[in-house]
Amino acid sequence: MSDTNNPSFAGFGKMVPGFDFLQNLAKQAADTATQKIPQLPNLGSWIAPTLNVEELDKRIEELKAVQFWLDQNATALKATIQALEVQKMTLATLKGMNFNLGDVATALNPKAADTVFGGVQKVADKAADAAQAVSAAAANAA
Repeated sequence: MSDTNNPSFAGFGKMVPGFDFLQNLAKQAADTATQKIPQLPNLGSWIAPTLNVEELDKRIEELKAVQFWLDQNATALKATIQALEVQKMTLATLKGMNFNLGDVATALNPKAADTVFGGVQKVADKAADAAQAVSAAAANAA
């Protein structure tokens, strides 16, 4: 669309700064896209609307796929943010209750949890033994 090619745009590049650069860039992009990557649509198809219904359907489906992918990533991001906020509130609550966070970390350690479970199991076994002894003593007294 230089002055010699299209008289209706004569001098337009002088009135709009950067128009000639943009025009040359679009021309070069269209030329290289068809040479190097033939499956890539030319730049004009992205700027000017198409009248081909099949092409429009294809674009719509592609954009819907991109939108779905973005929605899924946004949902995952929201869930991650929510989990971190819950973790932050939990830590703030534990600090407010004067819990030592080192002890909490140790308690959440799987090995420490097994140790705690083993201790609880021993207490339960002793309580069961005591209950049996009381039952035996009551049976002997009767």
